[in-house]
Amino acid sequence: MIERSTTSFGKPVKLCKPVDRHLDLRHGRERAYPKNEAGKSYLDHYPDLRQALLRCQDDKPRCLNLLRGFFFWLQHLTREGAFKPWTDPQCLAVEQKSLSPPLPRRKIRQTMK
Repeated sequence: MIERSTTSFGKPVKLCKPVDRHLDLRHGRERAYPKNEAGKSYLDHYPDLRQALLRCQDDKPRCLNLLRGFFFWLQHLTREGAFKPWTDPQCLAVEQKSLSPPLPRRKIRQTMK
């Protein structure tokens, strides 16, 4: 579960979107066209996040907590008083939950009558 969640959050962080160029033309018209360049990823824009992920790359639950906090911050960035959760030690504290594997499911037998 943690491995799947980490990869689903990790892909958008590393993704480099293509760069578009926007031109303002006369009479209020606009034109956009793609450039043949790759843009920066979130890790390139936020080097402190990159450093935090490198420090905890062996600890999957902590890495997942960092990525969840980062995407939460992206969604609430426009609100006044938003802070970077990957810099706050209290937000980085991972609850020590039981990471034991789930119990196997029992197959239900259906009797034919």
